[in-house]
Amino acid sequence: MDEERIISIAINNSSSHFNNDLVDYFNIFNNLPVAVIEFDFNGVIHKANKKASHILNTPQENILQNDFGSFIYKKDQPLLLELITELKNTFPDAIEPFEIRIVPTNLEFIITSITPIIINLDSDFVEGRIIATIEDISCQKQDQAEFERYFEELQITRDDLEERTHELALLNEKMYQSEMQLEEMNRNKDKFFSLISHDLRSPFNSLLGLTKLIYEDFDDFSRDEIKESIYNLQQVSEGMFCLIEDLLNWSRVQFNNAKFDPAEFNLFIEITKLISSLRSVAKDKNITIVNVIPKELYITADINMITSVIRNLLNNSIKFTPKYGLIKISAKKENDSMQISVEDNGVGIKSDRIKNLFKIGSKISTPGTEGEAGTGLGLVLCKEFIKQHGGEIWVESEKDHGSKFTFTIPANIQINK
Repeated sequence: MDEERIISIAINNSSSHFNNDLVDYFNIFNNLPVAVIEFDFNGVIHKANKKASHILNTPQENILQNDFGSFIYKKDQPLLLELITELKNTFPDAIEPFEIRIVPTNLEFIITSITPIIINLDSDFVEGRIIATIEDISCQKQDQAEFERYFEELQITRDDLEERTHELALLNEKMYQSEMQLEEMNRNKDKFFSLISHDLRSPFNSLLGLTKLIYEDFDDFSRDEIKESIYNLQQVSEGMFCLIEDLLNWSRVQFNNAKFDPAEFNLFIEITKLISSLRSVAKDKNITIVNVIPKELYITADINMITSVIRNLLNNSIKFTPKYGLIKISAKKENDSMQISVEDNGVGIKSDRIKNLFKIGSKISTPGTEGEAGTGLGLVLCKEFIKQHGGEIWVESEKDHGSKFTFTIPANIQINK
């Protein structure tokens, strides 16, 4: 039975007061500020007010008796059908609003929020109905999408800003490190030239003085005096050669011209060769050098740098060990590193001088037990070469109780292909 018949029956069987109330109800319903439609469980629309007509862009008379699903976007129609079926079977007390797309006549779809309410007319000829309020939320969804897009862009901008800030911080740190490195290089350069001017002048003065003396008094010299003068010339020349060699090696390291070329080699054999080359120097002081490195110990390192380090340490020990002294060279693998030590029973080092041993220009070089001169660069070179390997070097010493120089290098250094 249609809506007009229901209204007719109600009017014909009611008092004029009731008729007036019914008319007022329909006036109120029709002029509600929200869109309201009433449809049955088959989806047929029985009531629709002016606001609904506006949202659906369809005259009121063309809305009634139409299937509500015909106004729904095709892809959303299953959602409406599913909702009606659920309401028909369960009759819930409350239903949450849901979003669905409506297609008004001659318009693209709009997004709406629908809040359904079930009513049971409790009549023999009228089945239960669903009253739904409809709200056009297209603008809200558009604003929300715009806000989400803006927020996403803002987030991207913030992430980009954070990344750039991080990059700037890294750049500032690199600039700071470069500045510190440059300052250190400038300080080392000043110390370097100061050291050259001082340490080269002294042996050259000695060389010039000796050659002048030999030249002027050669005829008055005995054979032994000539031999002694030549020996002194040789000692001065060797000292100058060592100094120049140390200076060249140090400059190569400072300007990254020292090629790092690691390879595997037998440490015992190389140390044995070193000891043989220094035997004559040690023999002058009757110093015994003992190699206690395991004969089958192989290490991976730059052989030239490592042998240069050990040669410097051995020369140092010979220089500061008195006659009939003892020097011992040992090595062992400890965790992931190789540890190599040169230990002597010489004069030792005062504690206040140890901290400056590996710094250029500190001028802590002192004559040996027999007056041997030093360049002051040997230990600096040792530190630089060990640093190239990613290792460390240190000394344990006590005045009058000898010294033990130890350095470590990683045991897993990769060989260059």
